[in-house]
Amino acid sequence: MSQTMSYEAAGRDWVRQPLFALGWWGLPFAIAFGSNFWRLSLREAAWIWGGSMAVMGVGCLLNWARCRRLHCIISGPVLLAGAVGAAAIAVFDAWGPHALSYLTGAAFALVLASFIPEILGRRYL
Repeated sequence: MSQTMSYEAAGRDWVRQPLFALGWWGLPFAIAFGSNFWRLSLREAAWIWGGSMAVMGVGCLLNWARCRRLHCIISGPVLLAGAVGAAAIAVFDAWGPHALSYLTGAAFALVLASFIPEILGRRYL
């Protein structure tokens, strides 16, 4: 990617714009994480985590469409899959009391791993 294209992509990147980053990723994560401290049933917590992951996943995919950020094309589908898994936990409630913790832990471990290409110098495609 040429230097000019990289600057153009960075200018369209919502991660670099604090209000967009807060709205698409910060606030949904804060609500979901905060729900761990409320007295909620597994189903209620799963719906909150699922909704939050869905918002974050959509934000990633929209950001990918805007600037082609490599992290977003990896983490968007991971977060959406996590949202589907959380919805399944909420609806079926069949995988035990720790299923939501395992699901969110795995999803966010993959999201964190999706930053590795950026750390190695490849931010945009």
